[in-house]
Amino acid sequence: MFRLLKVRPPHGWNAVAWELAIVTLGVLMALGAQQWADERSWRQRATAARRALGEELSYHYLAAIEWRMAAPCISAQLDQLQERVLGSRGALDPAPLYADKDIGSYKYVVRTPSRPYADSVWQNINSTGVSSYLDQEEQLELGWHYKQAKDADGQNEQITLLASRLGALSKPLAVDPGVKLSLIQTIDELRGNNRWMNIKVGQLVDHIVKLRMVPPRDSTEKFLVTSEALKFCRKRGLPTLPIDEALVPIPS
Repeated sequence: MFRLLKVRPPHGWNAVAWELAIVTLGVLMALGAQQWADERSWRQRATAARRALGEELSYHYLAAIEWRMAAPCISAQLDQLQERVLGSRGALDPAPLYADKDIGSYKYVVRTPSRPYADSVWQNINSTGVSSYLDQEEQLELGWHYKQAKDADGQNEQITLLASRLGALSKPLAVDPGVKLSLIQTIDELRGNNRWMNIKVGQLVDHIVKLRMVPPRDSTEKFLVTSEALKFCRKRGLPTLPIDEALVPIPS
């Protein structure tokens, strides 16, 4: 029978164990350092993402406040158009057409704000996985916010469509009860969309307040001064919501 050779390392098993321990410790330290570097990198990305989200949400906030202030003005315009339709006999008294420099050659009989609620930053941090490094509460609030923003975009498109239909009021149409009914229905539909839009943007404000990403008051005021929609309202003496009231969020 063969006997197993008893081979001893030159410096003994204790020395081998010590060397293995050193190698293992080195590997663990390297892995730990790599993990720390990775986590630090992701934390930095999360910080950069919050900053970019703050810029995107600031625009949402400004657009929301603009709409809230303009909502009473939109209602007043619709009331005037309704009176024009109901008071017409035989032929419609044409409503005046307006144009503003911020919407090019487009002319309208109803002036509403029309700003998109972009989500490119949110989509980017989701696709790159950075969103998972945000606080869970932030993730939930941002998810609700951007869903609401998408709904607001859809509502805005509907409002734009209805407002364009009311462009017919700028023409001397022959009006009978059927024509009047159709026009009044469009006016009422736009009035309802205005109410819903006002609620939705008020809830957007609520999300942004909860996320602590509200832009400074002075920058908000400067933006509102430049709003062509609000200039239109002021120029014609139409009512607008005071800014202090517009800043109050609607609970989402």
